[in-house]
Amino acid sequence: MNPLVDLQFTSLFSLGYISGVIPKNLTEEIEEEVVRMIKTNFIESDIYNNNLAGAIQHEYIIKNSASSIEEFMKIVVPAYWRQWGLNDTANAEHYIPIVNGRKDVWVNFQKKFEYNPVHVHGHSLSFVIWHKIPYDIEEERKVPCLKRSNTNSAGVFAFNYPNFLVKGGVSQTYLVIDKSCEGGFILFPSMLQHMVYPFYTSDDYRISLSGNLEYKT
Repeated sequence: MNPLVDLQFTSLFSLGYISGVIPKNLTEEIEEEVVRMIKTNFIESDIYNNNLAGAIQHEYIIKNSASSIEEFMKIVVPAYWRQWGLNDTANAEHYIPIVNGRKDVWVNFQKKFEYNPVHVHGHSLSFVIWHKIPYDIEEERKVPCLKRSNTNSAGVFAFNYPNFLVKGGVSQTYLVIDKSCEGGFILFPSMLQHMVYPFYTSDDYRISLSGNLEYKT
């Protein structure tokens, strides 16, 4: 599978993000690792909560599949920079930084009602991989506290971005995430504000992986 074939670039005023699907072999490698973590009740997993903003109980370092994720992102990263005509940056060597002796890749096992508040990351680029999403967005929107809302925010991933054409100078855009998005990923500037809204209709984990990238100048 060529990861560059189906990449899509979405502009957010003066910023933007790239989205696509990770290869099957990478999905299988991630699945093996997260299943092992769940089966051992996270006893052997390295807690990462202190480094993260999330109101999520189970957040851990990814160990076994981190290098494979890094190699995949190295292939995708140049496509982002070239959208902005930054060919020198696109050709730079990219890598996942080391934090506390490990590559800066982690997994969120998010339960219903948990959420990630508005935050940014402290590197050049960041990514999210949606591994398992246990809900259907149409069922989420039927939840009583949401069904009269005009935001339809249940379970979505959202960006805040500067937009000087609107009152307040900030816009928000939703990425509607449900079962159909499994295996998808996004790559975006680390300074771009983002958040994850809670979901309500499943007792299973919403499993997503995140990490950061830097490049050598």
